[in-house]
Amino acid sequence: FSFCVALWEALYGERPFAGKSMLELAKNVRLGLITPPPAKTRVSTWLRKVLERGLTPDPDRRWPTMEALLAALVDDPQRRRRRWLAAGAAVLAIGAAGYATAAYRAAEVQVCSAADELRGVWDAGRRAAVEQAVRATGVSYAERTVAEVHAQLDAYASQWASVHEAACVAHQRGHVSPQWFDRRMACLRLRRSELEATAAVLAQTSRESVAQAIEAARGLPAVALCEDDGRLLAAVAPPADPAIAAAVETSQARLARLQALERGGRFSEAQSEIAAVVAEADALDYLPHRAEVHLLRGKLSMHMMSLDGRAQLEHALWLALEGQVDVVAAEAALLLIYQIGTNERRPQESLAYASMAWALIKRVGSPPRLVGMTHNNIAASWEEAGDLPRAIATYEEGLAHAVAALPDDPLRWILVNNLALLFNKAGQYERSRALTQDALRVLEAEYDACYFLASFIRGVEAGSDAALGDFDAAIAAFEREIACLIVDYPMGAVRELEDLARIHLVRGDMQAVDRQFARADEILRTNPSGELPTWDLELLRVDADLHTGALAQARERLAATSDTDEMMRARLTIRRALIAHHDGDHEAALVHLEAAWPLMNRLEQAERGLHAFTRARALRALGRDPAQATALAEQATEAYTLAGALYADKLAEVRAWQASRDQ
Repeated sequence: FSFCVALWEALYGERPFAGKSMLELAKNVRLGLITPPPAKTRVSTWLRKVLERGLTPDPDRRWPTMEALLAALVDDPQRRRRRWLAAGAAVLAIGAAGYATAAYRAAEVQVCSAADELRGVWDAGRRAAVEQAVRATGVSYAERTVAEVHAQLDAYASQWASVHEAACVAHQRGHVSPQWFDRRMACLRLRRSELEATAAVLAQTSRESVAQAIEAARGLPAVALCEDDGRLLAAVAPPADPAIAAAVETSQARLARLQALERGGRFSEAQSEIAAVVAEADALDYLPHRAEVHLLRGKLSMHMMSLDGRAQLEHALWLALEGQVDVVAAEAALLLIYQIGTNERRPQESLAYASMAWALIKRVGSPPRLVGMTHNNIAASWEEAGDLPRAIATYEEGLAHAVAALPDDPLRWILVNNLALLFNKAGQYERSRALTQDALRVLEAEYDACYFLASFIRGVEAGSDAALGDFDAAIAAFEREIACLIVDYPMGAVRELEDLARIHLVRGDMQAVDRQFARADEILRTNPSGELPTWDLELLRVDADLHTGALAQARERLAATSDTDEMMRARLTIRRALIAHHDGDHEAALVHLEAAWPLMNRLEQAERGLHAFTRARALRALGRDPAQATALAEQATEAYTLAGALYADKLAEVRAWQASRDQ
């Protein structure tokens, strides 16, 4: 091409492509709009046609090689003229190639510039809109959120532009096949739609969604996937019908908006629109798109604890496997582990998907976030199954991976939170406190003390403080956390008030307990959203009644409590057994305790201690099986010991009961 540009200018005295600006020149190069030769030129028509073929913008229509071009240039019946042209062409190529190459490459860059492609997608206007929305929330970590979101989207847009320009230039030079180029550009258009949707959602950030803003920005699908020729060519072929292909792209843009809403924690909004997109995708019947749409539907159901979450995720997995969309299949498999193991509390069933999830993740190159999420979900299932050592080991593997590959990703802090909670559950309070303190130093320095992940981790730290006997530190930490949560996460504040009230209850300060109940009731009165069930609060009220000897009131509360999950039913059943034992109906107490027994290995240590001690006392009162009663008392001693200093009085009560038996 550059040789023909130089030769054209040498022969005609002007360049083949005109343009008052680089943009106009680039447009004429791209469209092949050659300037007509000057009037009365003496260059032969056959020679002009040879050069015009060499200047066509379609690489497939140009001369295939330099040898073929030179052969065409010398193919003139007039020998003398043929010799002159052959020699002259060589001289001209040396003298003018520098200009021609530079001019054409500059034109290529301008033609392939992504600046116009990103206008209105992620530009100065969009950046300002996101900044204004985040700052308007008034949260203490707004500036850190703005900086992180801008950094994420700036980097994403920059990478998108780089990949777009490289693909375009490669196509202009004829270095790639049309099939490869079309798939890469379709992939890039989809990534651009996702960037645009994310920016639009972030520009609507509110106090309710600001905590998820960074997650929304970070969760964009990688642009690098559009550079992976092997995966692009191995993917399902795009629809052959141009009309269907265009309809799929339009539907994908709608899906991108809902995906951005989901990453931003706005589940209800996305849920209200997903059915229409599902119907649209099913009608188009393009498998990769259908799989992604059904995955999002299943994910939203999982977030909202819907009973049909499993069926929807399994359908998404089936579609993804059929369509060979491995990355969608991998995510569906790891979400099924969480849905079945944690939401449905069927951990053994959920772990059947672990091998499939790992195999699919490896097949798509082990994306760091999918690896971390899979560790988290498998660990949660092991915890639900009662295998705490295995759960701890899996969380630790996931956290080590996140520290190395995802140091700034919120997933790292979710793993910290879950592992620290599990340490508390296993009685490893020193390890829990060390882990949470290290995490809080980082989060408070980089974000703020009231950043939502910092608040939740502080609550775990307060739990370990209480178990270690540092009650003042625990109460102060809970109060600090509640102050952060009460505005933006009122139901989270209620849950921490429950934990705070339990500390006061165990210490026997009933006035302080009543104050926490009053604070929780006020939050519930002013925030009647029903966002989270309040069964834990009702259970705590029952325990307060039992502590003060108000058995009749405790019975009434238990009778009025319904629609709980199986774990809460087990806790309530233990209280029914305790009341029956106090009433002297020891047989009924044993029946209740037997009903709760299957879930004992999934309950906290304090619940296990209460179950074992109540059963031991009922057996002794009936004069039945003293050896079993002794063994149960030992189990209660072990459980209350692991439960920590907060249950020191309970431990003393069990030991006193054992001593009285021995007398």
